[in-house]
Amino acid sequence: MKRNCRVLGVGCLAAGLALLPAGCYGLYHDLVDPCYPERYNCKAREEVTAPRVIQARNGLILEQTLYNTYFAEGSDKLLPNGQALLARLARRRPAPEPEVFIQTAHDLTYTPDKPEQYATARRELNDRRKKAVEEFLRMERPDVPFVVYVHDPGRIGIDSREAATATQQMYYSAVGVFYAGGAAGATGASTVGGTSTGVATGGGR
Repeated sequence: MKRNCRVLGVGCLAAGLALLPAGCYGLYHDLVDPCYPERYNCKAREEVTAPRVIQARNGLILEQTLYNTYFAEGSDKLLPNGQALLARLARRRPAPEPEVFIQTAHDLTYTPDKPEQYATARRELNDRRKKAVEEFLRMERPDVPFVVYVHDPGRIGIDSREAATATQQMYYSAVGVFYAGGAAGATGASTVGGTSTGVATGGGR
């Protein structure tokens, strides 16, 4: 009886193994992730680099932007600094970036009781400035199909007083402790960055 049970158990085990996929590939890859850790490392790299790509793209757009100060006030006339910027962008190596941007006009006089007139004047000035930039780039690099866009970038940088405060806080925020050793029962305290730290007690009997 016991022998028959053993034979039956072995037979069931053999039948079960026969139903498994041939080789260890199917069973192993169904139970574990064969791409570990490469799959997760790749995802982690994407999460780290994605914000940097966005930041680099935004920085490039700002670098390729002509602000209102590059034009004569209320006019589409390119000033020398605007011409110099366009010439530099056209000579970029290894190849120029074909997308150039101009800031929407903010150097017009706004009349509160005639907002529609202000909006119309701004749109017309933007179109004239866009055409002026396109003509200059066409003259500078006729072999490059530049495309000019109008946008309204936000404030760039910070005020000088803000920068000075941030720099001071960065330099004077470090805190450390100086331990006075040597003499028995010696104590000492240090001041780092204008902040007094704790008291250190040396070893003694």
